[in-house]
Amino acid sequence: MASRLDGRDHELIRLDQVTKSYIMGRRELLVLHDVSLSVHDNEYVAIMGPSGSGKTTLMNIIGCLDRATSGSYHLEGEPIDEKSDRDLAKIRCKKVGFVFQTFNLLARTSALRNVELPILYKGGSGRMRRKRALQMLNLLGLGERVKHKPGELSGGERQRVAIARALANHPSLILADEPTGNLDSKTGDEIMHIFADLHAKGNTLIVVTHEQNVATHANRIIKLLDGGVVSDERIERGSRSDV
Repeated sequence: MASRLDGRDHELIRLDQVTKSYIMGRRELLVLHDVSLSVHDNEYVAIMGPSGSGKTTLMNIIGCLDRATSGSYHLEGEPIDEKSDRDLAKIRCKKVGFVFQTFNLLARTSALRNVELPILYKGGSGRMRRKRALQMLNLLGLGERVKHKPGELSGGERQRVAIARALANHPSLILADEPTGNLDSKTGDEIMHIFADLHAKGNTLIVVTHEQNVATHANRIIKLLDGGVVSDERIERGSRSDV
């Protein structure tokens, strides 16, 4: 896995006065308002807030799954706002790895094939896809489970397959939405230790959660309330060693 530690001062994400609203009949529902923030390479950020605070909407905009109604968003210095849907799909494939609460794995497909899928979308050869997918599954401790389908795996194993899939294309950014929400506390702790290890290796992570014990693994906690940022706290944990 390529380390990004040398570029940790590089600004990866910048949002300026981002607003998101939806039209519900004759009413406009404001979900985000005037959100401005930046995230640099190798940051580990938790976005917290109660249900309805706008945290998942913010993650969807950062991950190019949705568009802001107004304001601007730059990813690796590139303006995202005017991109076509096709361009956004390419950006998601190349630059963003997603980890979801519900895993979002193909039920009838092996762990290996699930991890190969984003590499296929990117255009990698069959040999390269298999080599990379096996590398990621071995990294996550699933080398003996590559032929198993999601229904044959535990919740923790399925989440590790999802993390392996998120890493498959060497993304600039890993986004996780409530990654421990469907796991017991012990398995959830194991997943958070995996995230800490990924961060130590130079990856940039943003985790969306309403759980304080999940957020405290991050080095920075952004709290949302009613669609706006109410606090942005950096947590100093001492220097991390290169891996």
